[in-house]
Amino acid sequence: MNIDVQSQMQYGDEGALRDLFLVHSLVHDEYAKAIAAKRGSPTPTGGMRSNYALDEWAAVMRKEIPAGAAILADWLQLHNNLHQAEYEALGFGLSPDLSGPDFSDESQFYDWMLAHNQIHLLVGNALGVS
Repeated sequence: MNIDVQSQMQYGDEGALRDLFLVHSLVHDEYAKAIAAKRGSPTPTGGMRSNYALDEWAAVMRKEIPAGAAILADWLQLHNNLHQAEYEALGFGLSPDLSGPDFSDESQFYDWMLAHNQIHLLVGNALGVS
C-alpha cells in the first residue's frame, strides 16, 4: 500500500484529505510491522488517526482558524518524529522536517505534500512495502 494517489489531492479537498489520513495511518502501520520484522521492534504509530488534527487541518485550509492550531501542530510534530524514527531504523540519518508547514498557504501545502510523498517512497521502497 502506498499514498501516491492521496498525495496528489487538490488543496482544500476535504474528502481527499480524509482519505489521505486513513491511508496514511495504514501505511505507517505497515512500516511499523516491516521494521519490526527487520529489527525486532516496531516504530510507534500512535496518533496518526487523529480526527481532531484532521478537522483542524481542514479548518486551516478553509482559513477558519490560523495555521499553527494546537492539535494540528502537535500531530505534525508527532508525525515528524515518527518519520525520524523510521529513518533512524533504516539507517538513513535525519529525515526532512515536516513539522512546520502553514496549511493556510496553498504553496506550502503542495511543497509539504511533495516532500512527504518522497519520504514515503523512500521508506516504502526500503521496506519493500511500496
